[in-house]
Amino acid sequence: VKAPVRRMCTACCGHASAEQCKSSGCMPHEMVKTRLIVRNICCNAEVKLIDKILRPMKGVEDVMTSAVTKMVIVTHCPVECCAPPELLVDRLNAANLGASLLARDGADQAKTLTGTEWLLAHVQEAHAATTVLLFLAAVVLQVAGCSKHREVHFAAAGFGALPIFRNACRSLMHLQIDISALLSCVVLGALALGDSFEAALLVTLFALAELVEHRAMAWISRALNAAMQLSVTRTA
Repeated sequence: VKAPVRRMCTACCGHASAEQCKSSGCMPHEMVKTRLIVRNICCNAEVKLIDKILRPMKGVEDVMTSAVTKMVIVTHCPVECCAPPELLVDRLNAANLGASLLARDGADQAKTLTGTEWLLAHVQEAHAATTVLLFLAAVVLQVAGCSKHREVHFAAAGFGALPIFRNACRSLMHLQIDISALLSCVVLGALALGDSFEAALLVTLFALAELVEHRAMAWISRALNAAMQLSVTRTA
């Protein structure tokens, strides 16, 4: 069984003349635009990471990323010797960015989610709901005069701050200071001073704000993607 022949473009074949390229069946080195959906974009840190991954790749000319629509538009040579679309997706997914090709009709090729993917897609809602319930339980205990309300406040603050600490560590790894890093300092300071109620209230409000922002951005992303695909269909 013969191994599949790897196609070469005119920029990589090394032939001295166009006639040699034509006789060898070399593909033209032409730039195309490929649209990718990257689900795990949440802030500017991921935008910079995507640019750091894709821009140095052979055959990539330009990278445009929108954190709002979670779409990446890559201008590249699609031949196997340069930067085929599948390789772009593999490089991004190696960094756990959840990338997939956007189909020509505008449907995400990875739209059908497995059970685990569905749970991961709704983990933010579950986290926010649990944080709110813990905070409300602590308030009820405090009003009722129960001495355990401080422990529940501490649990609400600690559980609610988990994604904040995670995002803060990720930002610091990229030598950036964002709202997560600043909020982490405030929460840790409040807990160190024994102000568990203030820490829990701050974390709960931030979790709710993040949830509202996430839902709004998802709605805006779907609307912009639909408008973009409608524009592409009309110009095709």
